[in-house]
Amino acid sequence: MMLVRRVQRVAGHPRMRVRVRPAQNYGQPLSTTTSGSNHIRYVGNALVLRLTSDVPITAILEESAFFLDDAVTLLLGPDETLQDRADEVGRRFLAETTAYWRAWVRSLAIPFEWQDAVIRAAITLKLNVFEDTARSLPP
Repeated sequence: MMLVRRVQRVAGHPRMRVRVRPAQNYGQPLSTTTSGSNHIRYVGNALVLRLTSDVPITAILEESAFFLDDAVTLLLGPDETLQDRADEVGRRFLAETTAYWRAWVRSLAIPFEWQDAVIRAAITLKLNVFEDTARSLPP
């Protein structure tokens, strides 16, 4: 499981600040933070997370504002090294997600005049459905 966020400037030169404060055990902060050239590790008792990003790591650690000139990507997940750059992974995940939802929407029978509203409602309902992905293994 990975939380992926891509932030893209629409107009102007916005300033943004990234604040990441993962917690464990009902809000207790993770005990140790270490960083590398493009990632931050948050280490807890039984939990280790890695934030990989193309945002300057110092800006994240110090929670300081910076100008958003282009899109930035933040990937928070298990403590594993990515094979590609953060922006490439973020773009790929966005493309795969968009393709999935477009294929799913094509299977719906929707009147033309209500398409936008019905598609938004259908996706919202679909996101609220629980589908157990665990598969039982043979004995």
